[in-house]
Amino acid sequence: MADYRTISSGFWNDPYIEELQPQEKLLYIYLFTCPHTNNAGILHISFRKMAFETGIDDVTPLIDKFSDDGKLFECEGYFWVVNFIKHQSSTSPKIIQSIGKALNSVPVPLADRVLTHYKELQIPYAYPIDTPSIPYAELERELEKEDELERECEEEISSKDPESPKCDDGSKVPRSFAESSYRDESYDFADRFKAIAPKSVKFDRHKWAMVWYHLRETDARADPQELWEAIQWARGHPFWSSNFHSPLKLRRRNNDGMMFIDVFIEQMRKQKTDGYATTDQGKTGNPHAIANAAALKAVQH
Repeated sequence: MADYRTISSGFWNDPYIEELQPQEKLLYIYLFTCPHTNNAGILHISFRKMAFETGIDDVTPLIDKFSDDGKLFECEGYFWVVNFIKHQSSTSPKIIQSIGKALNSVPVPLADRVLTHYKELQIPYAYPIDTPSIPYAELERELEKEDELERECEEEISSKDPESPKCDDGSKVPRSFAESSYRDESYDFADRFKAIAPKSVKFDRHKWAMVWYHLRETDARADPQELWEAIQWARGHPFWSSNFHSPLKLRRRNNDGMMFIDVFIEQMRKQKTDGYATTDQGKTGNPHAIANAAALKAVQH
């Protein structure tokens, strides 16, 4: 991190900043100037530390506001101040080089987003060999598809049948799910996935349980142990851990028509069988690098 930082004098003339309340201004300028923020405008910090260093009792609603307004982006516990580079007093070649270097220490999907937003600066950045990632445009399409699945799940849960059964918390569920022998198993899955999901992902017990229910009932998956092993494998995988955050992805299909749960199972089996697999050149390669390449191919095809 830089020991000092210069910000353009036009910072306070930004119409967005002019409309902020005093505590919002304090936290916003803190994000620009605190020692935890690197030269790309990215910081890895807890809400508790932000509150302690600013004296603001609860920073959560302010962070939510900045995020909703498109001024702050969160990815895997990292925060990117979107207009950070815009408000710097210099974007000299030396500064641009330092931004590229700063991106090497953050999740690749976040680096993709910064590079896309500031593409005119031609920030130098080499994607790690062992960590391929979905390009930002592809990531956006992934998120749109997951949003569509989430809406479908909401429609299924919010059944129009006035006699639809209700859970203990009063939420409606489809009768087929409520009366299924997989109901308790499905809720158990949702609770287990919560323990391995990124903290930034909103926990929705009913929707996540419905995914497992459909895997077992609709798709007739007979081996719950292998399903769960594949899910754990994917969440711990160098590539998939950055591209698989919610159970909603499991039943969605890639461009080859293959469900992602099957992609995970296939790659997990291959890694268990092959260990140190052989590359196209006939050389023994790092299993993580090879598995990562296969993961990226599975997404793109």
